[in-house]
Amino acid sequence: AAKDVARVFEQLGSDAHSMALKRHLPSVLLEHISSMEHAAWDIRTNPTARSVRAALLPGVNALMAACGPREIQQVHALLPGGPLGAPRALFKQLNDDFTRNYKYTGKN
Repeated sequence: AAKDVARVFEQLGSDAHSMALKRHLPSVLLEHISSMEHAAWDIRTNPTARSVRAALLPGVNALMAACGPREIQQVHALLPGGPLGAPRALFKQLNDDFTRNYKYTGKN
């Protein structure tokens, strides 16, 4: 099921759909981060939850690639503080992983 959701995320982030849906992508990312926050305790202790998160990562990266700086800033601004800033920390981790491992920078 996680791979199916990742495929949907990848389709939403594809060039064919991203321009038409660009203003809605921050909402999809916010929902994903919210679901990650509620399952965060499980991800640390449950190998199945870790594998689900890993399966979703390519789709999340595709969504983030389709977002411009404005949409990324919008996600950051709309994140609730939560206990100990958990949603913001999750988004920062996703954004850092995206920048480090997925985003093309043109550097060797």
